[in-house]
Amino acid sequence: MRSLHLYGTCALVLALAALAAAEDGAAGPREIFRVTFDEGTPNAVLARGAAAPYQARVDEYVSGAVGKAAVMKKKYAAIRFDGRGNIDLSRGTWGFFYQFVEEPNVREWESLVSVASDVEGYWSGVTQVIQRSERVQLHFFDAGRYTPRMDFKPIYKRWKAGEWHHLAFVWDRDQGLKLYEDGVPVDDHWGKHRWDFTNSPRMLALGEWIYSSLQFGIDEVRIFSDALTDAQVAQLAKGQDPTGAPRPRAPAEETLQRELKRMGWTADEAAALPALEAGSGARFVQARIVSANDACRQINQPYDGLWDSTWPLQRYGASTKGRRLDLATEEGSSFDRVRLFMHRPFRGRLMELDPAKGPVELCRLDAEDGVFLRAKLPKPCANTRVFLEREGGWLGQIELSRAEPLGAARAAHETLCLHPLEKMPDTLMGHALLAETHPDGDAPARAAADSCPRWTKRTPACGGLQILAGSYPEPVALNGVRLKLVVEGLTEPTAVQVKVKEPVMSDRNWLTAEAVLQPKGEGAQTYVLQLEGRPVVPFPGGEKGPALELGLALSASKPLTWVLGEGGTTVETLATDLEKALPVATADQIEWAREAYSQTNEGHIWDNVGLQGWGCSSTR
Repeated sequence: MRSLHLYGTCALVLALAALAAAEDGAAGPREIFRVTFDEGTPNAVLARGAAAPYQARVDEYVSGAVGKAAVMKKKYAAIRFDGRGNIDLSRGTWGFFYQFVEEPNVREWESLVSVASDVEGYWSGVTQVIQRSERVQLHFFDAGRYTPRMDFKPIYKRWKAGEWHHLAFVWDRDQGLKLYEDGVPVDDHWGKHRWDFTNSPRMLALGEWIYSSLQFGIDEVRIFSDALTDAQVAQLAKGQDPTGAPRPRAPAEETLQRELKRMGWTADEAAALPALEAGSGARFVQARIVSANDACRQINQPYDGLWDSTWPLQRYGASTKGRRLDLATEEGSSFDRVRLFMHRPFRGRLMELDPAKGPVELCRLDAEDGVFLRAKLPKPCANTRVFLEREGGWLGQIELSRAEPLGAARAAHETLCLHPLEKMPDTLMGHALLAETHPDGDAPARAAADSCPRWTKRTPACGGLQILAGSYPEPVALNGVRLKLVVEGLTEPTAVQVKVKEPVMSDRNWLTAEAVLQPKGEGAQTYVLQLEGRPVVPFPGGEKGPALELGLALSASKPLTWVLGEGGTTVETLATDLEKALPVATADQIEWAREAYSQTNEGHIWDNVGLQGWGCSSTR
């Protein structure tokens, strides 16, 4: 009998995470998710993230391709899991047995299995094995919603009712995609296609997302964090465990150079980031965007904190070819830096509305490659009315901020010391942090008010660790985080990126900052980054839903040794007045929910609500 892997629970979270390059595993491919149905349950017997589905509509368990299988005969039938942690869309393998209960017919848009992100339109799937007409196809979208279409041979009149077929696909964003039927390669883009950023796998579905009349059986769903070889996929198709080493990865130096380029950490680009000398600190203040308008339509996607978002929205909204995005910032705010996360090369300029002169250019924003674009203004802009003029390309997020010397330190709400931790917990923020790093980069720790002995953690370039902490007994309004970094082995300037994830919707980025750490001498060196912005309010949880957590992710461009525990890296939360902050925090959440749900179908709304663990009667 296979063992069930379920993790514990936790609350406040800090993660120092990013993509980590690891050596090829000689012990065989790593499996991170598996559902067998042998015990008459839809629960996964192996899971890196959540093992239990948040929705399952199984009619019966019958004899399958290997042991028992699940059969679904009702409309909209599916088994839906939190996909974060259970699949990594940068590299892996997904295989499963599938059976049509009725004779296969010519159909349109019938999904067999799929992955969806936080930002979905009507088609609701960033990765899908889907039946279209007489064929079954694989759609595998990157962050810009692009994929080379991959096809099986026509199944109409070839597949029969009651037959089991094994389907599998292998992917590596540095190398390409491969598609298999019954263990045999049927389509191949290996070496012909690569991409930079993938979507957050918010939901993983076995069956349909939106509408379906398919009656089907499914068995032995297996997901690996490695790209399997042809021989290993053939073993899966026979119901066997894959043996031997997985496909080799792209050369490490080649991969690293691509990582630095996609993060905007090449030497020329890093020179534009604020520089921090050892022993110094900086304050990063993110301007709160209160509204964005495209063609007189209020939208939220360009600043909602989700990298899956896009502007112009390609299928919906008042402007599918938007050329101007009007932005309003909070009164009293100012910024001298602009950062874009782009889905495609971008050309445009940021403008301000001057009452006397009319539109005035603040800066050009042009990039032919890479996904991060940064610009420094000649002087701070305090105008609360600016707009982005787009000449070409798409963007995911726009951030306006300023960087300045730290000055007098604010009193901290709490100071947290970092402790080792064996596994990431099965919580909403835990799942969000699992989605921040490839499974090779799992190295969790926990943060708590009590001290622990000094310890160190060595991470590779673009690698990191994930850190967890205790819960809030009472609601508190937070408007910042102060991070004291203590590192060893810093011999050359190193770029760092900090992302603080918000408590209400754990995939959303709340605060971000980037800087270059400048070395000085030898031994341990200390740097302080204080991030401030719009307020958020974590709740303690209870009968109405889970405790709301906070998360933070940090990545570095070069290998580092992090000093943790006593005298090492710490995290401090910064609080503000709860009564004043609550209306602002609530308004931000309502604006996000209004825009997010206006772009999705009703079923996806309730998927989000169900996945968060909140019932319809929730008052939050």
